[in-house]
Amino acid sequence: MNLSQNKAYRIEIDQSLSQLASSLEINLNRVWANSNDAMDFAIRIQELPKPYGFELAVTENFLNWELRIKFDDFANGLLERFQKNFDSAPEVFLEYTKLAEEKSKLFELLVNKVPILSEPPTEEWYSFEFRLTRTFVNLDEAPRVLDSTMLDVFSILLPLSGVVSLEENISEIDAQLESGFREEGQQVTLACTKYERSRFNRRLCLNHYGYRCLACGLLLAEKYGAAGRDYIHVHHLTPVSMMDRPAILNPIKDLIPLCPNCHNVAHRRIPPYDLEELRDFLSDDN
Repeated sequence: MNLSQNKAYRIEIDQSLSQLASSLEINLNRVWANSNDAMDFAIRIQELPKPYGFELAVTENFLNWELRIKFDDFANGLLERFQKNFDSAPEVFLEYTKLAEEKSKLFELLVNKVPILSEPPTEEWYSFEFRLTRTFVNLDEAPRVLDSTMLDVFSILLPLSGVVSLEENISEIDAQLESGFREEGQQVTLACTKYERSRFNRRLCLNHYGYRCLACGLLLAEKYGAAGRDYIHVHHLTPVSMMDRPAILNPIKDLIPLCPNCHNVAHRRIPPYDLEELRDFLSDDN
């Protein structure tokens, strides 16, 4: 790879990281390796500043991405936070960890020197090691594989660190909405409930399932071209409006991608039609 190709490649990587940071609502700092032709870099989360956080060291080596966590010198408090957040929802973190492992060439997540998937920790955490390797076929595929890999890594590390919550928050707000109908000379103020959906969970869901509707099989890009690329609705199998309090959701088990038509039909009933019912509507027998 010559210098101009390398520069374009770095720009593409930066664009991918920027989109990922925006979708997860976090701030990332990226520092390239000193060599102009090296693709190695380090990423820091601004919400976890030095010397109390960690960095992700990213290395490209023979069509492999390797990511490894490196804690700062004074990150003991962060490790305590990792343990506290893990204990709040161990089944969710273990599910994310299994998904990341399944897609990796090499995967290590050790707590107290023991793989977390073989023996979930019950004692006080004194060490945390995280390393994984993902393979890509060619350089054109590398940014996409890196984006998917970073999302899997952040799905574990961000909730553990408390930077991103796994909860779907429900909060009451007073919305001052002026009615557009003024024939009778009145302005109407409405009170509504705001349901805050996690963009973090949406990205994890789509990273797992892709953008094809699970009910009808439609991929909007096949029908609408570029206008439909990377567009789909994410459906909560249990609607957020039916949650009486903030809830921790599993993005793989509790969310699915549906096209706008299937999503609208699902919500024609309370509770919504489930996935099998939607598929039955579309079967040749009906």
